[in-house]
Amino acid sequence: LKKMKKDLALEAWMKQQFDGIKVSDKEAKEFFNKNKEKFVKPKRAKARHILVKNEDDAKKIIGELSGLSGKELEKKFIELAKSKSTGPTGPNGGELGWFAEGQMVKPFSDAAFALKKGEITKKPVKTQFGYHVILLEDKDAGGTLKYDEVKPKIEQTLKMQKFQKIVKERADSLKKKAKIVIK
Repeated sequence: LKKMKKDLALEAWMKQQFDGIKVSDKEAKEFFNKNKEKFVKPKRAKARHILVKNEDDAKKIIGELSGLSGKELEKKFIELAKSKSTGPTGPNGGELGWFAEGQMVKPFSDAAFALKKGEITKKPVKTQFGYHVILLEDKDAGGTLKYDEVKPKIEQTLKMQKFQKIVKERADSLKKKAKIVIK
């Protein structure tokens, strides 16, 4: 019970210290300007793919998709992914979701980022997994985030840094005053 009381008292003190810390807009902007490289959003793509074992099968799939566009292309692509893809995303219509540039194996990533939104690869893309046909659903150019987008995160980071400094200074002060006996 004594230990719980001490722990609770320490927790209350720490919360009080943390809640009392203020971060000015000037401090946050200064941190942002000095650390802009930390606030970069990578290029991203959202794609679907159909994975098959050989190049001829991939070429046949590209042939079935050629001439289609928009919702028609997407619908047919999903149908073919479900029926022909050997990859784990096949049952989901080849859905890969969003991925950053360089997150996928290089030939796949290069091919996906070379496409325009709503386009498919004109040739099969060979990787160690097999042959891919890729449909690019969307693309995000990335770039440096704006100050307003990251301000809450910066404030939290600076608040935590100040809190750690307070706790360290208090611990150091208590250690200097303490009489430590080792038995």
